[in-house]
Amino acid sequence: MRGFPPVQIFLVALCFVFLAVPLGCLTRSPASAPTAQRGTDSPKADSSDPRLPTRIELRFAHRPSVLRLTAAGRDLLKGVKLDASPLMIEAPLEIEDELIELELIATWPEGTPSTPISVDLEPRGLQSVSLTRWSQDGGIDELLPFRW
Repeated sequence: MRGFPPVQIFLVALCFVFLAVPLGCLTRSPASAPTAQRGTDSPKADSSDPRLPTRIELRFAHRPSVLRLTAAGRDLLKGVKLDASPLMIEAPLEIEDELIELELIATWPEGTPSTPISVDLEPRGLQSVSLTRWSQDGGIDELLPFRW
């Protein structure tokens, strides 16, 4: 016994509407949310201090025996314990022309396989930027350029 085609088309369309409406509500951005334009709402322009409070997050699979992250010669991880990943700190960073370069130095104990370290920077008023580097021969010594 065959069904009536207009009823079948109506049922398929009804299923589509029942799926499309909730998915549309989930994916649509709310109208009340402010949208930030690049370079228009920079906290740097409002203050005389060129340093921005920045959240720094480091993630690693294997705990390094030595880990240093420096900006302009200043060790950002001084006094921080490397007991768990992710490692999160707050530090003021001077971001010039939407660029900052951080030096990452890490070493692992002998026999540790090649492993990644991810560094995320999120300055106040700017988007989060993430860079990942893999160790070679048990260590990393690289300059990380973060651009916004």
